[in-house]
Amino acid sequence: MSRPRYPAFELYIAAAALAFFLAMWFTWLHQQTAARISVCDGHLHKIALALKNYRDDHGHYPPAYVADPAGTPMHSWRVLILPYLSYEDLYSRYSFSEPWDGPNNRLLGAEMPTEYSCVLDGSTTPFTTYLAVVKNGKTGGCSEIDNQLLLLELSERKVHWMSPSDVDCGEAERILSNSCLSAHSGGRGAVRCNGDVIRLRARIPDTMKEPGSPRKVRLGA
Repeated sequence: MSRPRYPAFELYIAAAALAFFLAMWFTWLHQQTAARISVCDGHLHKIALALKNYRDDHGHYPPAYVADPAGTPMHSWRVLILPYLSYEDLYSRYSFSEPWDGPNNRLLGAEMPTEYSCVLDGSTTPFTTYLAVVKNGKTGGCSEIDNQLLLLELSERKVHWMSPSDVDCGEAERILSNSCLSAHSGGRGAVRCNGDVIRLRARIPDTMKEPGSPRKVRLGA
């Protein structure tokens, strides 16, 4: 039996239809990715504003953690800024008289603020990937050439949002030296001490960088 033969016009219509649907699909995919990046950047902007307002009230950024008399970390900066994220009720129910994972506080884990979540990194309540860059127990202690990094998105490092767990300068430097890739195609999210929300793209040789692209990240004193 002979194969069916299609006129050239019908082949043209089929090819045009396929190209149209592929273009529509890629456009939709791009819009979805851009929307998700916008959501996460919005979360970082809200956290940055909360940290700024805390600094305005107290004269300094919150400590990375609050320790007990023995120096053991007990409470995270993420808890300290809850009132500045409009979670006054959640903050009032948190007990600073017990560890973050004490019998009362552990019940609050499921109420993680949406600002601490990333829609693309696969983290779910009560885990966050937004960590403070810490030096000697202080936030914002590391420099990024001409500004300081305050927060960093680490999709490979999920922590309980109430846990006093973050990333120190040395570890952040090692991670960023290897890759600035993240769950987002636009690079790792980060917040500078001046409140700017930026995206750190994958590192490339300095001589190949385009004008205006992020420079090599250098952390430490």
